[in-house]
Amino acid sequence: MATYTADVHWTLKDGEDFLKGRFSRGHTVSFDGGIVVPASASPHVVGKWAVEAAVDPEEMLVAALSNCHMLSFLHAARLGASASPPIEITRKGRWRKSRRASRP
Repeated sequence: MATYTADVHWTLKDGEDFLKGRFSRGHTVSFDGGIVVPASASPHVVGKWAVEAAVDPEEMLVAALSNCHMLSFLHAARLGASASPPIEITRKGRWRKSRRASRP
């Protein structure tokens, strides 16, 4: 069995008001290989409190699914003894707010 870890780090910055929701959603996600990724909530969800240059959870989900798709393709191509050219996959995920989500 494999174990995968991700450490998420966020701190409140001077001048931000947590209780009123006036704070940056910017944070970092660190993985066991040593890479640290700037992350944030989506600007579509929290507006100006997001960090647009950072990766949001929805983007990470789309990237993870695309990554699995590509790796599955490479494995199938290798088993079929097919030479594989460089691969570039572009995927889009759509978020649609449900009517139930907006109800109190």
